[in-house]
Amino acid sequence: MNKTMAITAIVFVAVVMGTSMVAPAMAPNLVDIDIKPGSDPNSINSRSMGLVPVAILGSDTFDVSEVDVSTLVFGPSDATPAHNGHLDDVNGDGLPDLVTHYVQKLTGLASSDTEACLTGETFEGMQIVACDAVRVK
Repeated sequence: MNKTMAITAIVFVAVVMGTSMVAPAMAPNLVDIDIKPGSDPNSINSRSMGLVPVAILGSDTFDVSEVDVSTLVFGPSDATPAHNGHLDDVNGDGLPDLVTHYVQKLTGLASSDTEACLTGETFEGMQIVACDAVRVK
């Protein structure tokens, strides 16, 4: 299953001397994430007081060491990471992945949710966006 969600480029309108000028903003970097690496399905216990691990998967075109962990938010409530993250090859492809953890109670995930998303930026300001399927019980 491809975990990358198609993202439409963001467009902003700048008003310059009374005229509108439309300019494309930087399109978000499409990355893959794996919620609860090694689990399938990605079951989350809504009563848990624990942490939810989320791995941003590295690839030949995306170096996870470029992610600014301080900008990451996860779930409907935009939970922030419980720590600075660590590098680990969670999918066995030989490339480092960035693993961060989020306090489950702060994510805002509910039993009706079927996916959860993570957003953030690289150190160069490129937006990253990714979603993965979840089963909240």
